Amino acid sequence: MKKVRMLGIAFVAALVLRVASNFAPGILWDWHVFTWFFIWGGHNNAAIFVENWGWFLEWTPAIIGSGMMVGTNTAASMFAGAVISWGIIGPVLVRTGVASGVKIMGPDYTGPWEEFTTYMSMNLEDPVNKPSPRYWLLWPGVLLMVAVSIVEVLCQYRLLSIAAKVLAHRVCASFYSACRATGIKATWVERYSESYDDRSDDTTDESQAIKPWMWISGLVLSIIVTCLSCGLQWGMPLSMTIVSIIMAVILTVLAILSTGMKDMTPLAAIAKSSQQVLGGMTRGDRWTLAKAQTLNSLGGAVAAGVANQATDLTADFRVGFLLRTPPRAQWIAQLLGSGVAIFLAPAIFLVFASAYPCILDITAETCAFSAPSVSAWRAATIAATSPTLPIPKSSGIFAICITVVGCLVTIMKHFYLVKERQKYRLYLPNFMTLGLMMVIPQPCIGTAMMIGAIIALLWKRLRPASYEEYLFSVLSGMIAGEGIGGVINAIVAIAGVQAGTGIGCPAGMC
Repeated sequence: MKKVRMLGIAFVAALVLRVASNFAPGILWDWHVFTWFFIWGGHNNAAIFVENWGWFLEWTPAIIGSGMMVGTNTAASMFAGAVISWGIIGPVLVRTGVASGVKIMGPDYTGPWEEFTTYMSMNLEDPVNKPSPRYWLLWPGVLLMVAVSIVEVLCQYRLLSIAAKVLAHRVCASFYSACRATGIKATWVERYSESYDDRSDDTTDESQAIKPWMWISGLVLSIIVTCLSCGLQWGMPLSMTIVSIIMAVILTVLAILSTGMKDMTPLAAIAKSSQQVLGGMTRGDRWTLAKAQTLNSLGGAVAAGVANQATDLTADFRVGFLLRTPPRAQWIAQLLGSGVAIFLAPAIFLVFASAYPCILDITAETCAFSAPSVSAWRAATIAATSPTLPIPKSSGIFAICITVVGCLVTIMKHFYLVKERQKYRLYLPNFMTLGLMMVIPQPCIGTAMMIGAIIALLWKRLRPASYEEYLFSVLSGMIAGEGIGGVINAIVAIAGVQAGTGIGCPAGMC
């Protein structure tokens, strides 16, 4: 009961903070410390140049809660990624003239906020010769995330081989059962299926087991609906849809293995791999560039969507197995939940898109949501479909160099830092999260993650029993509270409520 109470307190506190901060963001949500210094200095000091790079404190319960959960290594890697990207590389790019920013108040403004600039624009007027720092850093970040996630999976080659054998045995056993039911002899299949050593300790009652027809029927229905929706709504050829589904099946197996072994789902690598394959199918005179990009994104979405849902459901079944939850009851619950989510997820997106139109406006210089994964998807789509890569040369060279370093460090972690040296893994940076912070144009995210990790570290050292008992209750309440609060704020924005103050915000804008 105490855990429920702690969850409720954290939920209500986060909800109230998120809703109240909508009316006073500069006081309750974003602490623009360098803006304060700039104002106190009579709008005549260098603090504005630090503010321009997004260095402020954001008291977001969801991100702070995530930092409490992921631990110091991941949080420190994200903070380091923010410092390297938006505290070192970005300013150097601007200083040397490689990249440039956009004046937020306009080129003709001459007031106290004349130097107020954003370097997070995705303006593609001339991205190769005059990129923004965000566009320049996007390519190293995406390549680093994709390459490191692939290397992480390949480093588990022993478990991959075991999984491949298990899968082959299971397929042969199912095929043999079908042959026996139809009177067809398949001696070699029988021998191969019987040689399988099932090392699981599954003792599920047969009446609660999930029958093959239950998941096969859903699979067939999903394939049919995918083919129809892609073809009718987006004009995607059936052959391309089938290739996307086949890619999704193959890559989903790797995603499930990676999630089970490393608690890391390489969705970026999966989507980008599928996009590269489809990129070869959409090149040529048959498709316009815009159409090719649409089909490419759609194919990647199919692969990433299948992998994401499969890993989530597999993780649910793993928890259910440990808790001895009947599989059939859990399958029915998942079916009901998925049925609701099919309609709820698009509805929530429409609510946020209506409240914050900048989400769908690529030319918007500022937005409440940075949508980093959207930028990564767009970059991969452009790279897979464009006749020439619209990447600045210096960005491409840096992307290759840092990716090589990231892959070598990952390989060293798996093959050198083992046994008695494994304790040193804690001090290696997580290049996946470092690459992520190159894509996320918000240093405050890395700062909030670090704050959460420090809070968790101090809590664990000072009150270890309380930490073990209440950690997940508190952070679950924090994350859920901010999420619901965000929905309420979106509804308030749609309703046209104009109230609050911009005190503490740069130029009165937060």
